[in-house]
Amino acid sequence: MNQRETTVVSATNIEEAVIRYGDLIVGKDPRTATWLFEEPSRVAATKLMFMTTPDEYRDLVDPLQSYLSQRYSELDTEEQVRLFSFAVLWAESFHSPVDLSHNLTSDRPHKNQSLSDTEIEQQCQSLLEWVESLAQQNPSVEKRFLSEQRDYTFAVNSAKGLNLFKKSAERWLETGRDPFGCIREYLAQRASLFARGNYYVDLYFSFSEGKSITQFFNDYGEQAEDCRKIGSLGGTTNPVIATLGEDDLPGKWGEARRKLVEIARSEGYDDEWAATAFTELVVFNAQLAQRPVFLLKRLGRISFQLRTDKAEDVDYLLSETPEIYARLCERLQVVDEILLEGADPSYQDCAHSARGVSNNHFKVSVSGPAALRALTEFNSGNNRLDTRLFTNATVTHDLSQITAALDATLAGAEQWERRTGEPMIENDGHFGSVVTSMMGRYVDAMRARRIQQLSQSLGSDDPWTEKIQPCLSGKIPLTSEPLNQTELVDALRSRSEDYRPDSEEDAIRNVATLITKIAILYAIRKYGEEKGNRLLSASKRFFQMNTDLENGHRFSTDFGDIQAESIDVTYQEQPDPWAGFDQETGEVIESEDNPWWQRIQEIRRIFPEAERHLTPGGIIPEEWMDQPYNQATMKEFTAKWWLNVERARLSVELLDGQYRGPDGQDLFAEKCYGHMGDRARSKSWLWARSFLQQDEFQAMGWTDPTVS
Repeated sequence: MNQRETTVVSATNIEEAVIRYGDLIVGKDPRTATWLFEEPSRVAATKLMFMTTPDEYRDLVDPLQSYLSQRYSELDTEEQVRLFSFAVLWAESFHSPVDLSHNLTSDRPHKNQSLSDTEIEQQCQSLLEWVESLAQQNPSVEKRFLSEQRDYTFAVNSAKGLNLFKKSAERWLETGRDPFGCIREYLAQRASLFARGNYYVDLYFSFSEGKSITQFFNDYGEQAEDCRKIGSLGGTTNPVIATLGEDDLPGKWGEARRKLVEIARSEGYDDEWAATAFTELVVFNAQLAQRPVFLLKRLGRISFQLRTDKAEDVDYLLSETPEIYARLCERLQVVDEILLEGADPSYQDCAHSARGVSNNHFKVSVSGPAALRALTEFNSGNNRLDTRLFTNATVTHDLSQITAALDATLAGAEQWERRTGEPMIENDGHFGSVVTSMMGRYVDAMRARRIQQLSQSLGSDDPWTEKIQPCLSGKIPLTSEPLNQTELVDALRSRSEDYRPDSEEDAIRNVATLITKIAILYAIRKYGEEKGNRLLSASKRFFQMNTDLENGHRFSTDFGDIQAESIDVTYQEQPDPWAGFDQETGEVIESEDNPWWQRIQEIRRIFPEAERHLTPGGIIPEEWMDQPYNQATMKEFTAKWWLNVERARLSVELLDGQYRGPDGQDLFAEKCYGHMGDRARSKSWLWARSFLQQDEFQAMGWTDPTVS
């Protein structure tokens, strides 16, 4: 018997295979009993697209479609929604050259088996026709699916007001085409985003072909599946993002909170456990999207932010983090069991060392010496599990923080290498841990610092002081009104303050990019390209931060608003990311023709303390939390962690019948979503409706905020 006859789609096993797919899709696989609504169909689509050889796929596709079509009519509405969602995910992946490249069109390991362009085109058309046939059987399912997708697309990343998928949909609407009007238009719009010509898609292929070293990550727990289809190879989250998803999608995450309340009650866990477990679900949600990439290529890690209020409590971090890691591994073990069940030996072999291993980083807030120790301990494998816990050093803004975090991370990795004999470099050629450069937050802080200087120079009695007061957040460019007005410049110069809005804004706007480039060169000089270059650029404020660093940094994470800016950007390979820098010394080349030299000179002129920010070791660890950018980030992250804890407590109280009646509704809305202003009542309504059973919700006596 040859190998092909032993696979999951051999003649003798094909019937069993399609039945297993059917049960998994509609949520009847007992292994998925505790999963959220959409997760089984997502895993089924992943299994089909990523863990099926091209020849197996050719054998499986027609019987699977035929079986699912027949079964569709026998399902209840909720099950039909699940199957329809699976069908759309399947079709979407065939419109994504990125998804196809991971497996079905890859020459490795399939060689001459891979699907041809003609086969892909035929499959796209066939899948469209099949999805439309399902829609015709029950048009209400199609309508519900499209409505939910419209809501999802326009709700996600609400804090920034925009994401790439929303912007693309809006452009289609402007041309008179509604991507949520019918499934054909929906898939057409999605296909247009997934195609070559998309900045991120082209970046992915440049990376996969060895022309660029830069990987794109999605900076948000949601849209991880969508972003994988445009080339994302990882993701980042933080306490803000964990609660932001709940702000954006209360109807989804209310269900998750209910599951956690039930577990906490049965096991006697407290609110902080429930908040941590909620973060685990947010990370797991993103991990599912990247799981096949991790199994096949050891890429696709998702960051899990550890508590910022415990950043200096090394004992807590060393005891709690392995527990979180073990729980993530346990969740993913079930996923891997399903994905690899009956899979060809080539997949089993490829995934062997990754099976049941969590594809995550742990975000450690680099607040001082204790945090550096934690980075080293995690990377050395000094924990009860005796394994490396890959890290993402965060709350890292200035050069001293970034370089110290790099050194601490690599010190731990080198300890692991010496102790175990295992090479530091992973199978994919990239070491797992990263160090973040929080670019935008640093830019905001330095701009705010400059505006504070201007305010102090003017004095409290000057009318201009009041006019520029709203700008003290640092988010308004110096080239915008009122900061760019000639009268303000003149008023400052009359007080011996040499204020130059254009050149200063250019310098401040690019100071984080400058620091990131210097940090990368520091790491490469000290450790070499493979070991040292692990900078992850984050917290972007404009897309140029990407293009200026492309092919210089290994990792780039973008939030939805930055992704949206890419819609009008054509990807161009960056042959020399170090123009203007001396790679031997890591310093900016002194030349008036060098814009980076002009910028660093301007930074030095306006900030007397600048040299400390631009020098490794310039600010010692004990002083890091004295810096305003670190204080602001830690304050925000910690506040969102405690909001997460508050929502865990509110979940218990709501289940116990508190907050009944109109007054209770208003109080609950304020506690749960008060920071969202006028939207608090409607958000809390949606959250509670998904959290409570129908009879429980009716007993609350709340009024629908959408009804006037």
